Amino acid sequence: MHVSVLLLKASQNRPEQGICPAFLHRLRYRLSSAVLLQTETGAHSICVFFLNIFMEKQPTVVFRNVGQLYFPQTRVECHYSLEPDHQWTSSDWVGIFQEGSSVNQYHTYTWALVPEGHTDGSSTNCCVVFRASYLPQPSAARYEFRYVDKAGQVCARSRPFLFCLPKPLGELETLKDEENEEDGEEELLLVVPRAQLLQLTDGMKEKCEKVEEMEGRHKDVTHRHDDLTGELASLMAQRTQSQQQIRDLEDENKALRETEREGTMEVDRQESHAGFNIRFYLEKVEAEASLQEARGLQERLEASEHLAEDLRRELRELGARPVAQLTLQLSEENLLLREERANWALEREAYKHAAESDKMKMQELSCEVQRKEEWLQEERREREKLEAQLESEQECNRVLSDARRDLLELQSSLRRVQRDKEQPDQKNLDQRSGTGPEAESRSGAPARSAPGSSSADPEGGSSAWARWMDSPLFLSADPEQTGTPERCAPTHVTDTRDAPACQTQDEKAAEDRTRLVFPQRVDFILSELADSPMW
Repeated sequence: MHVSVLLLKASQNRPEQGICPAFLHRLRYRLSSAVLLQTETGAHSICVFFLNIFMEKQPTVVFRNVGQLYFPQTRVECHYSLEPDHQWTSSDWVGIFQEGSSVNQYHTYTWALVPEGHTDGSSTNCCVVFRASYLPQPSAARYEFRYVDKAGQVCARSRPFLFCLPKPLGELETLKDEENEEDGEEELLLVVPRAQLLQLTDGMKEKCEKVEEMEGRHKDVTHRHDDLTGELASLMAQRTQSQQQIRDLEDENKALRETEREGTMEVDRQESHAGFNIRFYLEKVEAEASLQEARGLQERLEASEHLAEDLRRELRELGARPVAQLTLQLSEENLLLREERANWALEREAYKHAAESDKMKMQELSCEVQRKEEWLQEERREREKLEAQLESEQECNRVLSDARRDLLELQSSLRRVQRDKEQPDQKNLDQRSGTGPEAESRSGAPARSAPGSSSADPEGGSSAWARWMDSPLFLSADPEQTGTPERCAPTHVTDTRDAPACQTQDEKAAEDRTRLVFPQRVDFILSELADSPMW
């Protein structure tokens, strides 16, 4: 991989070095198929050939035609090119260095020569020769050419190479690239040992087998992914359907609440109208009693006036009688008149006290009616609060049961998917490790223990339902109001389709109770009014 990246950088950044792009393409192909396998097995003779062909930084000197192997018994030619950016001096030199050594640790060197007529700023091809007597002995050490300027800076490095003795021709194999020879592209000729070639061939076969195995596993994973995607789509569709059902139930609940609100407003209107009628009736009764009392007083006043007129007439008739007799008769008449006035005053006080007592009774009756109305309103508010609380609890129970059922279905489907997913992985693991029965025996215990944990959830849900049924909030409700929901709650848990029927029965019973309560209160008030002295 690193070699291919270096070659790709070289083909993109160094087109002026004269390397054909087709040659680089074939070189990358061969490196990806053979050289990397050779690197994994430990043979670095070909892989290192291409590691340092190009440098990331633009060099001013480039070594060319550097071989992989050199023989110490013959001279070694080193070809290099001076780029236009390089400023040559007579103090520049080329040396053979062991790989990884410093500039002062050269094995041998020679002065860098240039052709006659060389000028700075031009590209020039040069060559130096190292004599055989100064070359290193054959060994496994890796060497490289280095171009050093007069300041001691390394301007260029060649790819590593070895000094070794020549081998018999029978142990070598020649590899030739026959692709695109008609197009005039450069031909790649590679000489490698036969053992190394066989090793590369075996490695390629093993890699091909691994690739086929990985492709098979990839197909299995793809099929499994498709299955999981289908199951996920079905689960999402079920979730969408459940959400739609929840929205429909919420709309129905809103409609029922609106109907109940309208019924409550109608009951309030009837109650207010009845209260107004009662107050009007009481005021009318009080006015009639006052009018009757005023009429009685008016009649008595008229009777007194008639009596006074009669007395005046008699007085005028008796004007001729003697004064003493008239005086006596007048005193007697005055005494009778005073007695009648005293009696009339006593009767008036008695009537006044009776009217005040009747008025007090009427006030008490009005207060009692007001208290009854307040008590009726408190009872109605309490009933509405209990009905709203019961409705909210029923709705919560219904949503909770639906959510718990969806959760159980999702958990069961998830376990089924995980179980289907774990079975092929376990088989592959058993085939790879060779301990299939033992691994299955070890992994069987956790797999059997997992369903137990999931079965605890429904028991926990039922216990939570029992705790809620036994809670003081549920038991503190009115038996007449909570009797019907208690009978409907189990039916709602088992089948949510029976919930609307139970709610309809509850609403009908609540309306019947509301219609029956008000006539009872009116009869009670009228009975108390009938027992009062005014009646």
